[in-house]
Amino acid sequence: MRLLIALLALSLLACGEVSPVSTPPPEAPPAPRLAVPTVPRSPVVALQGEPLVITRTAIELSDGPAVAALVDGRVRAEDRSGPLSIPALRDRVAAMPADWAPTVAVHPDVPFATVGQAVYTLGNAGRTSLGFVARVGEDLVVIPIWLPNARNEIIGAPDGPGALADVLAGGAVSDATGEAPAAPRDPSPDEEEDSTLHLVLRVGGDGVWVTSVAGRVAPGCEVTTSERSPTVPRVDGAHDLTGLTACLEQIAREYPDEDRVMVTADPDVPFGDFAQVMAVTRTSANGQPLFPTLLLSLGVF
Repeated sequence: MRLLIALLALSLLACGEVSPVSTPPPEAPPAPRLAVPTVPRSPVVALQGEPLVITRTAIELSDGPAVAALVDGRVRAEDRSGPLSIPALRDRVAAMPADWAPTVAVHPDVPFATVGQAVYTLGNAGRTSLGFVARVGEDLVVIPIWLPNARNEIIGAPDGPGALADVLAGGAVSDATGEAPAAPRDPSPDEEEDSTLHLVLRVGGDGVWVTSVAGRVAPGCEVTTSERSPTVPRVDGAHDLTGLTACLEQIAREYPDEDRVMVTADPDVPFGDFAQVMAVTRTSANGQPLFPTLLLSLGVF
């Protein structure tokens, strides 16, 4: 029997070697999911190209090494010039094409102070507008925002409806109503005095404060108050986006010609909270415009 088995093995060898079973090459790992805030709604401006990315550990541009290292989402003192400017980011952005309108993808846990420092640096590098990346369901969207000057004027605003969104999205613009988001409207001399609402939203740890030229808006959004409590307090540990929407809808009905709002946040507020407030400020739950033109204030650092 052993002899028979040996002869059989020799005959198999004589017929040639058995080809090994081929195995397919391993699949490339999927691209990492971009960590950005999830917002309940936003007119859809498609993300084009690679954004400036701010994670908990670094500020990154796709065309080179990390711009700056972060510690728990904060810029180290040695990487700043004064309280706001980030020289390495300023130099990298200054080298970009003059028509580059940055989109910025910020991790939801990064504090607003870091976002403010990055935005201030973008402004120093000559950028007057940008877009924040967010997620609605599985879709990535861009929330357009303007950087006003010291007099709260918008400098270099492109003309025409949706012009800022076109710049940010490379021309690919749509929204829930099928129309491009409106660009800021410069008031005519005749309506200059009527365009003085000066609506400001400040996101804090306890809620959202709404103020206007008349003063701080009280809870319920019907009268002003001298109290320091938020206009729309947090509910069950989260910002009351439904209550904020109702407040803004009421203000929009009283000031139908206003389309601008200044948005800001306290330094330690997570960017995810700020992004949600930005998103609901622009449109109502059924897609109707509220205050679609967002101006970013850096607050106090």
